[in-house]
Amino acid sequence: MRFSLLLFSWFIAISAIGQTTANNYPSIKVGDSLLSVQNYTAAFDFFQEVLNDGQALADSVFRAEIYHRLSETAENLDRYPEAISYHIKWRSLQPFLTQQENQRYFDKVVQLLPNASDSLGLTRLYYRYALLLIRENERDLAFAYFKRALGFASDIQSYAALATIANELAGEYWDAGLKDLSTEMYKESIAAAKALNDTNRIAGGYLNLAGNYIEEGDFASGIQMHLDALKLKESIADKSNLSYYYLQTAIVYNQARNFEKWEDYVWKAYQIKDCEACTPPREKAMLYAELGGIAKYKNQTQVAIQYYDTLLILSTEIAYLNGQKNAYDNLALIYKDLGEYEKALELITQSEVFLTDNPFHHISHNNTKVELLLETNNPQVALILLHKNIQNEALSNYASERLRTYHLLYETNVQLKYFEDAFRWNDSIRELENMLRDADVRKEMATLETRYQTEKKEQQINLLTAENKITNQRIRLGWLFIGFLLVLVVLVLALLFFRRKQAAFKQSELQQKLLRSQMNPHFIFNVMGSIQSYLYKNEAAKAADYLSRFAALSRSVLEFSSKENISLKEEIVMLQNYIELERARMKHPFELEYIIDEDMETDFIEIPPMLLQPFVENAIKHGLQDLDYPGKLILRFDEKKDYIAVEIVDNGKGLTTNKQGQHKSKALEIFMQRKKGIEHKSKKELTFEFENLNTLDKTKHGVRVFLHLPILNND
Repeated sequence: MRFSLLLFSWFIAISAIGQTTANNYPSIKVGDSLLSVQNYTAAFDFFQEVLNDGQALADSVFRAEIYHRLSETAENLDRYPEAISYHIKWRSLQPFLTQQENQRYFDKVVQLLPNASDSLGLTRLYYRYALLLIRENERDLAFAYFKRALGFASDIQSYAALATIANELAGEYWDAGLKDLSTEMYKESIAAAKALNDTNRIAGGYLNLAGNYIEEGDFASGIQMHLDALKLKESIADKSNLSYYYLQTAIVYNQARNFEKWEDYVWKAYQIKDCEACTPPREKAMLYAELGGIAKYKNQTQVAIQYYDTLLILSTEIAYLNGQKNAYDNLALIYKDLGEYEKALELITQSEVFLTDNPFHHISHNNTKVELLLETNNPQVALILLHKNIQNEALSNYASERLRTYHLLYETNVQLKYFEDAFRWNDSIRELENMLRDADVRKEMATLETRYQTEKKEQQINLLTAENKITNQRIRLGWLFIGFLLVLVVLVLALLFFRRKQAAFKQSELQQKLLRSQMNPHFIFNVMGSIQSYLYKNEAAKAADYLSRFAALSRSVLEFSSKENISLKEEIVMLQNYIELERARMKHPFELEYIIDEDMETDFIEIPPMLLQPFVENAIKHGLQDLDYPGKLILRFDEKKDYIAVEIVDNGKGLTTNKQGQHKSKALEIFMQRKKGIEHKSKKELTFEFENLNTLDKTKHGVRVFLHLPILNND
């Protein structure tokens, strides 16, 4: 309640400031008059001139208002990067209410602005700006920028960007109550993931789409989609976040009242709770929410309370707001069932500080609180909350909560002895219940409409068939002329064919060399030997994990060897699999450190495939093997304007002149051939450099390799 009052007060204050500012600064009034008649070009020029006068330089409030109007005017002129730039300047002087908590979104936009000059740069800028606008509660404007980002991503055929942006937009559409658009975006995200052949993304998309089906009451489709997602997830080596898939499937079965399956999938998640990759901290917290639900269903009240207390502790430790809200809400429901209404009301009030801007959460929370207020004889306060629900435009999107609100309005008005209003809400209940019962009738009508449209299309097809016969006669004459031209074209193509065939043969030969260098027989023999060793020692789990990583690496090498570019994330995952295979068979595994900026969008950035593995292999085999001190390998990735800067550092024996020469003659021979081809095709420079650490500092030992990998999709 305190948070809601604060937000309301802030809104009133900002509105007052806007009115006061316009009144205090006559020049703003002049610019606003130009905006009112939609003379945006004149208004933009006027505000820019005002920005340079002495008053704007001295008065930060005045300057902030000018920036704000310049941003809005640039929007109307379709000058979007300028609009974003002025928006950032405005917010630097006049932060929004929760800007401090969302500073990283603000900083990312600031970072991307200077380099947003090409399609990829604009895609990333508009996407990040849309995320910031969501935090500012500017949802409609955010939707416009999401769509612009999708447009650029589609133009450059960046399927990774399409999958990410469409998935994010689908979630925001759902929160706004735009269910059909949400489902459409999830399907678009899945299509992009399929174009990438990214099983992990496809599974995640299925899971999100299933959530939409479930919320709309289509449990059969929802459950089927969940199971499809699980099959995909379990079929690949990457088990990251697997518990999330189990928990989401469990929740669906709970909603469908299949409590046996609900418990089965919760315990599947419980069995992998100690696997860090399988169960991130948030999923571990929510696991206890489901365990609490199962205990409550079995009337094990004290056990349920212990689980929810654990959920609250874990969520507080990681600042997981939704987990804390979930714990308070469920504890409140338990105490309500125990008849301790005051305690339940205290807990539900505590959870209010964790509410997000999701309208469903607000409506559901108000209804739960009203039930407790009625039990504690506070119908007047209950009526205020119910009127908030009625005024919420999103209420019509949630039939169950809408019906629940009507029932509570009836009960509240009866308790207040407002019988006329009570009867009115009772009529609304009957109307809504009748509407819900008529769902089967509406489905039958939709079927008839579909049948009608099908018959209509068949008639249109018959007409088109007749027209095609006439058109085909004309086409035959055209083919005669085209045939003559084709003879000439074939002669020219024949000359080009032999040249291209020779070039293709060289490319194929290079791909074979690349495959042999990545998966040489000695490496495969060592892997098989390690697996055999695990089996002899009855270490089946280690053998399975080792084999799984080897399978993932083999698949990546075979797939990437025929591609011209892959995402940076795919390159890093392939390196991780290779390094873990090498470490696992060492008696004293070396320490490993990845330094990757968390804001680097590795899904979006595309680079040439499999360029780093030879350097990593060299560091392990020639630097870190057979050391008499702890070894360490560091991989650092930094994003620059046109390239990714990579450092591969080991603290091994260093390079002697002989070793360096031997390395270059073998390991780098294929790399140098690919380097020429990549530079010729992409028109971008690919550079690398070895540095012997002992040469710079006699107290250090090891090798540092610098590489600049060109970003291939930022044109």
